[in-house]
Order: sequence, then C-alpha cells, then structure tokens
Amino acid sequence: MIRARVRLRTLVVRIRNMALLRKRNPYRYIPIHPDNVASRDWIILLEGGTVVGPRAERLRVALVTQERKIVKRWRSLRRRHFLVVEDYDPRIHVLFFCPQLYQCDRHNQLVPLAAEEIGKYVADALKQKATVRRTWYNPTERVPSEPVISIPMLCEFDTLVVDSPLLQPSLSAHAELPRMNGREIESLPDSRQWMIPQDRRAELADTL
Repeated sequence: MIRARVRLRTLVVRIRNMALLRKRNPYRYIPIHPDNVASRDWIILLEGGTVVGPRAERLRVALVTQERKIVKRWRSLRRRHFLVVEDYDPRIHVLFFCPQLYQCDRHNQLVPLAAEEIGKYVADALKQKATVRRTWYNPTERVPSEPVISIPMLCEFDTLVVDSPLLQPSLSAHAELPRMNGREIESLPDSRQWMIPQDRRAELADTL
C-alpha cells in the first residue's frame, strides 16, 4: 500500500514537470551541428523588424555572448544537439556563430573587436538580406516559413568593407608623396586621395 502511494506521488510529480516543460518556449531549442558543439565562437542573435521610425533598422543586435547551453533531445528517433536560447522567437530572430574578429589600429597592430562591434559588423553585412514583413500578426497565423534572413542568399560569399577613420594608418610626414612629371601631386588620375602634411602644402602650391 505504501509503495503504491509512493509510485502515485512520483507519477504526479512527473506529470506536473512535463506540464511545466510544455508551457515553456518550444522554439528555444535551436538545432546545432555536432561540429559546432565544442565551438567557443561568438553567438550572435539578430532581431529584425522591431526598430521603427525615422531611424528604423532592418536588423538589431539582440544578443552577443560566448556563453551557451547545449542539450540533447530525441528527434526522429535520433539524439540531436540543440542550443538553448531563452525567449527565441523565429518570427523576429535569427542566430549565427562568428569567430573573434580583429582590426588594425593606427600602428598597424591587430586589435580584437568588442562583442558589440562584432554584432554590429554581422548586422551591417546582412541587413540587405533581411526579409521585409509586417511587424504584427493575427493570433491564428502560423509562424512564417520564410526566416528573417533569406537562406539562399546566405550561400553567397560576400565581402564587407568597414571604414574606421580612427584606426586607419595615416601617411607619415616624411613619406614620399606621389609624383607626376617630376612634381608632387595631391591626387592621382584614378582619384585616389593622398594626405599631404600641413607644412608642405604651401610649397606644393608654389610648384604647381
């Protein structure tokens, strides 16, 4: 009799736990390839279509972190790895991995980018690929089949050039200026601009 009561209480506790799990966000489990389970790259969560107004942005950086929680769940009779991201919403969110990025400073030394800078870099690279959709939906509508970022366009290899004037190395005051017909010039025919020291501008103006 006592054993039956213990078993009954255990069964009730399990049912309650299962009910609590069902109430949690079912989309928080994001499939992850086994090759990326041990990766320590940055996790970047982008959010689309939530910034409106005159300065509206297609993509907003919602989260950048290296902390992660990996779990295993049964799917299609196989145990698969999933990345747990609380409050993940497939209507507005898209997730990427990105390694540590670097940039050259004015001394031509590599400087690691901060987490926010890496997130902004990825968002700027993908903002033109963001799906444009209305921000509201009917309670009876299903989750859109089209993701926030168009998947076919992610197969392309893109190059993003980010200008950072504070980190660009400037021309030394003693560097040799470009010449044409024996004279130092301020610009070349292909419109490449050169920086001219302040103390040499007057001399250059007299010789031209």
